[in-house]
Amino acid sequence: MAVDPTAPHRVVVVVKDTQGSGDLRIDRFVSSDGGRTFGPRRRIANASYAGVPALVSDPVVDFDGAGHAFFGALAIRFYPERNRFDSVIGIRRSDDGGGTFGRPALAVRDEGAGLPEEASFPPDVTWNDKDWLAVDRMRGTVYQGWNRIHTRFAGQSSRVVVARSTDGGASFAPAVALSPPRGVTTGPQLAVRADGAVEAAWVGSARPVDRGDALVATSHDGGATFGAPRRIGRVVGIGRTAYDLAALASTGSASLACWGSAGRAHCARAVGDSWRAPRLVDPRLGGLQDMIAVTGDAGRFWLGMYAIGRRGTTLRLYRSADGGRSFRLVRILAHRPFAAGGFLPGSGVRTGDYFGLTAVGGRVSAAYVLPRRGRSPLANSVYVTTVAAP
Repeated sequence: MAVDPTAPHRVVVVVKDTQGSGDLRIDRFVSSDGGRTFGPRRRIANASYAGVPALVSDPVVDFDGAGHAFFGALAIRFYPERNRFDSVIGIRRSDDGGGTFGRPALAVRDEGAGLPEEASFPPDVTWNDKDWLAVDRMRGTVYQGWNRIHTRFAGQSSRVVVARSTDGGASFAPAVALSPPRGVTTGPQLAVRADGAVEAAWVGSARPVDRGDALVATSHDGGATFGAPRRIGRVVGIGRTAYDLAALASTGSASLACWGSAGRAHCARAVGDSWRAPRLVDPRLGGLQDMIAVTGDAGRFWLGMYAIGRRGTTLRLYRSADGGRSFRLVRILAHRPFAAGGFLPGSGVRTGDYFGLTAVGGRVSAAYVLPRRGRSPLANSVYVTTVAAP
């Protein structure tokens, strides 16, 4: 989700809806009253991308400083007449606050043999996953990051890459690789500091095991190059007690990176390029903490997450007023008397990949998914809660 900084009453939420095998669609919802109510569901992509039959997924949205919205997504496009596919990631720009979007500008395109189903690919092909988007609102540069995956006969390798657009999303420069070619990574999240430095955070490992590192790489030249990745923490229990995505946010010169490890939420903070050792978000909270999101505004950080315990699932919103040293629980956004969350075994009902969180103009908005009734994942709804930023 994203809030228009030029008109904070305008909130845009984008969501993937899985209707069944081979039917992935992306919809957007727009609010003109600060998230109190939303207009009707409008389709952005369904069964095609840039005019080619496709599976579409992983939507993300952000605004620049002039009120233009940018919608990012990935697509697996099919060419049956040649028994080929391509894997693309791109953005579409909106000049009317998310009402309509132009044609996609591609940041990457990889072509391979065959016609894969969703994420099942033959060996020796390259495809792209888990895209993320950030916009430098002072300078107008659009950054798109993702996970570039190469399948092999005995598994796959992957690396984090970032591409930039300096012409308002019309085109992208060639992507820059941030991680080694033979490791295993997940998709990055991106943030832009007030000084223009671009940061990317992700979880990576030298080989496919259930533990790895939380990593950050920084660019001081507008995304043209990045420094070597810096290890800021450990991740234990990937796929069991840790969802292998890191969250990242900045405000002013401060940055905050958060991730799950062994069932608990951890965060590392930085001022400039100086990162401190990670700390637990809530040492008193037990259970399984999943799908962590962070955002920053006006010198403060906000964190949202699913917390799954013996009494069910709560969606929790925390605030840090000291740069990420400590967090205070602000509100329980929702509760369900059963396990709900992401891909972790203890989550029970699957509710998606991400927790949307943004703070602009003295308000914090959270977008999340929960079942409407019972345990059926087919009855999921998207909820938005907006609170004043105390």
